Amino acid sequence: MTDIMKNSGFASNLASAVQVVDYNVQISESGEQYNETIEVDTEKQTELFKVPAHNNVEHSNILHDFKLNMSMLLLPERKICYYLPLQDELLTPRKLINGLDTAERTVSKTTRQQLLTTSG
Repeated sequence: MTDIMKNSGFASNLASAVQVVDYNVQISESGEQYNETIEVDTEKQTELFKVPAHNNVEHSNILHDFKLNMSMLLLPERKICYYLPLQDELLTPRKLINGLDTAERTVSKTTRQQLLTTSG
């Protein structure tokens, strides 16, 4: 990139990388083991929990949006979606990442980049 581009503010209009962290969490519940996927996006301030069917629990996806202060519970097999106020006691994305990073060996982590474009 040239100095002219940097000085003109062009650099701020380029795509910037946003870190999204994916976790694969091994859970043991009522004698059954399953893997739950958690996607945390600190830029969007969202957490997505992908819970597989296990025991008598249906497969579900739970999205917490801390910017909108709302949660969404999706039950794909029944084609039902609930839109609910965000619970106050939930960990923010940054605190969730910190907690999962310090968890025991049952958690594996993958970091990926998403590109955002800005215009100005």
